[in-house]
Formats: sequence, C-alpha cells, structure tokens
Amino acid sequence: MMDQVVGIDAGGTKTLIIAVDAAANVQGVVRTKGFDPTQTSDARQQLRAILDDVPINDAVTLGLPYYQEIPEITASQDSIVQDLLGAQACIMNDVALAQFAAFAGGEGVLILAGTGSMAWAQGPLGTSRAGGFGDLFGDEGSAYWIGCRALAFASRQIDGRDADTGFAKSLCVQIDIALEELMAWAYTTENRRAHIAGIAGAVSQLARQNDATALAILRQAARELVAIGVAAAGAAGLSDTFVWSYAGGVLSDDTVLSFVSEGIGHPPKTPLLPPVGGAAFDAARRVGWQVDDAWVATLAKNLAAEDVS
Repeated sequence: MMDQVVGIDAGGTKTLIIAVDAAANVQGVVRTKGFDPTQTSDARQQLRAILDDVPINDAVTLGLPYYQEIPEITASQDSIVQDLLGAQACIMNDVALAQFAAFAGGEGVLILAGTGSMAWAQGPLGTSRAGGFGDLFGDEGSAYWIGCRALAFASRQIDGRDADTGFAKSLCVQIDIALEELMAWAYTTENRRAHIAGIAGAVSQLARQNDATALAILRQAARELVAIGVAAAGAAGLSDTFVWSYAGGVLSDDTVLSFVSEGIGHPPKTPLLPPVGGAAFDAARRVGWQVDDAWVATLAKNLAAEDVS
C-alpha cells in the first residue's frame, strides 16, 4: 500500500503542496510562489521548479490554472507533469479542483475569486463553468479586478476628475507608498497581475473602516461573482436554490461573502476541503484508500491545524 499521496494547488499568487497518509494525517506542507502561465515567457521552467521536490513514487493530483482551457498551455502542462511525475500524476483545472474539494465530488456550484475568478458547477446536466476569461477581458470580481478598480478610483481622485474622499490617500497608506509613486508601483513589476491583485487586501481593510469607495468596489465585485455563479448553476441544470460554496482569498473576506450571499439569496455551504485538500483526496481515491466522510473531515481538521486553506 502506498505510504502517502500528494496534492498540489497552483494559483496565480501562491502554490500549496501537501503530503497526506492513509489516516488523513498531513505529513508535510510546502508553500511556494504562484504559477501563472500567461504572465511569463518561462512557464515550463516555473512549473518544473515547483515540481522538483515532489516525490515521483507517490500518487499526485495537481490543480493547474488554464488546464483544458488553452490547448498550448494544456499540452505543455501534460508533457512536463508526465516527464517529472509519471503515470501516477493526474492534472485537473484549478477551479474544477476547487469545486471537487468543496463538495467532496458532489453536486453544487463553486465560486472562486482569487487572483482570477470563475464559477464551476456540477449538476444533473454535468459540469459547466462561467467566467474565467482572464485579466484582459474577464476575471470579474477577482482580486486583480478589485485592484484595477481601486487604482482607477484613486487616479481619478488624485488628478481631480472625482471629488477627493480620502480613498486615494488611504489606499496608498495601505500599500505603503506616496501618492506620486502610484504609477511606478503599478507598472514597474515583474508579475503585474499578481502585484495588482495584492491591492484587494487593502481594499478589504478600508471597507472594514467603512470607506464608501472601498465598499462600493466590493459590492460591485460581489455582483459580478453572483452573475457567474448563477450562470454556471443554470448551465449545469441546478435549481434556483442551488447549493454553493466558495474558494479564493477574495471570498475569505466577510464583507464580500455577505454581499454574494445577499445576491444569491442564501448563504454558502462551508467547503468540505480547501482545493489542495481536494487534490490529496482525489489522489487517495485513485490509489484505492478507504476515503469516506470521516476521512474527509479528519483531513479538513488536520489541514486547518496546519493553517492550510
């Protein structure tokens, strides 16, 4: 019997790798940099670096961005994972993985809002997705989208096109720059998408201080997330009272989560597992371990103890 399995969740901001044994004990956790194949010319080398320390004799399930969405990226990911990890490895789209994790393989809608955004549903008509078209013309409600809106509002207050409510100054204080440094901060960075997505945390902090502009940005983000959730639910054949859950840093913010709950009309189901836990769960099923509801609950508890989300 295999001693352990490995789960990997590679997102735009960070990558989590866990090793889990048959009793759902967490044997190791690795946190490393994110992986976004659309933001670098060296995506193959980045993915190889992430996988370098993954044991090749263990069953591995990976959640990777853009998998089965862009053929060239999918082919590259398949080739690298096969070369480095062999037949024991299985790749899933990262949002499909989040849905699988939240419902432990069951039906429901997963709304993900991290660096990017997408909804993924499993229902009577099969799987469906909505949103997730990337930062150029999609990812509404994501951390990147929130960051872009915050920068736009701040710029309009800085040059006088909009009334100065104090939002621009407060935002710059949160990200520790002067007002006149805003353009340089935004444009002189290696991974602009992840960099700007980082502003979402500052907007959440200002919303907790009742800043009207920050609250307006988060409310509009929630509307966008509701729209993709409803669209995915309908396409999967789920009813208007569909069960939904969530993943990603944006929806870890209570303000955004409450706005989305209000828009959908009922609160979410707490995810049974975080995405990386779902990856380990899938790998455990594939090797034939007895992974029932109790196993899933134990893994969730052990991951929480390791601050893995």
